[in-house]
Amino acid sequence: MRWSGIAFTSERDLLRWGAPYRTTCAARTWSEPSGTIVHKVLAELGAEHRVILWNTVPTHPHRPGEPLSNRRPTIAEVEAGAPLAMRLVELVRPRTVVAVGRIAESVLPAGTAYVRHPANAGGPAFREGMRAILAAP
Repeated sequence: MRWSGIAFTSERDLLRWGAPYRTTCAARTWSEPSGTIVHKVLAELGAEHRVILWNTVPTHPHRPGEPLSNRRPTIAEVEAGAPLAMRLVELVRPRTVVAVGRIAESVLPAGTAYVRHPANAGGPAFREGMRAILAAP
């Protein structure tokens, strides 16, 4: 989201999708490991164009002075983003809501499915969790 504005979506994904999507930087195409995993799994499952991806914390938490770094969001940042996520669920009324990671799980409504976040070697668990959720009737 840091580069594309879309959760779990890097500029590499935008280029793959084609027009009207484009990159924000002419010098390089940004890629994000977790987003790469998410889109690969969703594409494998035929779900890439059937989902809405939304960050529970719709900002990019980073270390002071290091805008390309990542850090765990603060409680205040999570609390600020939670109403936005809940409003999206209320408006869209999706058939299934999936919390990717424990932070999302902590603020999404009861009955939300959970999968491990793909970061830090969580890709295989994310893949298996998504397969199980999307294969459910």
